[in-house]
Amino acid sequence: MRGIVRDSALFSDQVAELVGAVAPDLADLAPDAAARRLNDRLTAARAAETRRVETSRRLVEARRSASAAAERRAEASAAVAAASSAFPEGADLRDALARFAARQKLAETLAERRAQLLMAGERPDEETLRGELASFDPDAAPAAIEALGADEARLVAEDREVFAELTAQRARRDALGGSAAEAAAARQRAAGAALAQTARDWAVLKLASLLIGAAVERAGSVDRSPTLERAGGLFALLTGGAFEGFAQDFEKDEPALVARRAGGERVAVSGLSEGTRDQFYLALRLAALEDYAERAEPAPFIGDDLFASFDDARTENGLRALAEVGGKIQPILFTHHRAVVEAAKATLGPAVDVIEIEPVTR
Repeated sequence: MRGIVRDSALFSDQVAELVGAVAPDLADLAPDAAARRLNDRLTAARAAETRRVETSRRLVEARRSASAAAERRAEASAAVAAASSAFPEGADLRDALARFAARQKLAETLAERRAQLLMAGERPDEETLRGELASFDPDAAPAAIEALGADEARLVAEDREVFAELTAQRARRDALGGSAAEAAAARQRAAGAALAQTARDWAVLKLASLLIGAAVERAGSVDRSPTLERAGGLFALLTGGAFEGFAQDFEKDEPALVARRAGGERVAVSGLSEGTRDQFYLALRLAALEDYAERAEPAPFIGDDLFASFDDARTENGLRALAEVGGKIQPILFTHHRAVVEAAKATLGPAVDVIEIEPVTR
């Protein structure tokens, strides 16, 4: 507390000393009020000093500009005096300047006309143009003009014909924008769908080829491969017992996987019908996913309209095969065919979960 009292007294003494030196009119104010007034006056004084410096700078620049203007005026006066000495005594300088300006304008106009003449004559310079004009026959000009008129009429007629043809072509193009364009778009969509299906088929074939090669290479033969043995069992289930599994054969000294009928006959993949071939590859895919699920985190099997090429019996067998692998992987089947849904309910009963997806309306 004593320190605060001491600092306050020191502050009051310093303010009183400063007020007595620079602002005696503030002597009657309290120290804090006097300090605020002194600060306000200091701020105002600094602003005034800034304005004074800026004004002084502008004054110096104005004087410099005035001096330069005076010098230019003196130079101009001297130039006018020198020019006036070339005229007779008593001559009207204003009239002479006006005539000089008119002459300059005429010279500019002449230069423009010469440039236009060179452009119209399609010549590089005036000398070349003058040389050709020297040999020009004025009597032949009317015939040349008439020939040019005939050429112009011919070009106009050709232009109209081209425009008419363009209009007709545009009309045909607009006509194609109707039913013909819709038909073309439909063909394009059909081609795109066929291409997509071909790409899916190729992917399935390629995957099956890789699976077969890897399984055979790992086991040494079909008979010693658990994955291919499992795939053969699924194939037998899918075909309703028409085939009993897979076997190994050789094509061009290369091992190949073939289907084995119940009677022992071996059939190459190329000899299978489309539906049986689809069952062949489906069995391989399911067995491969089961094998993968035993070694890593199980991956679901997702089929989109998987049984599109299957009849009712094959569809039921396919549903049984999906249920068969349901213990190790999660089979999911998408379809927009009500018959497949009813077949799943009838074949698998409570083992199937049917989820109907409502169509999105806009």
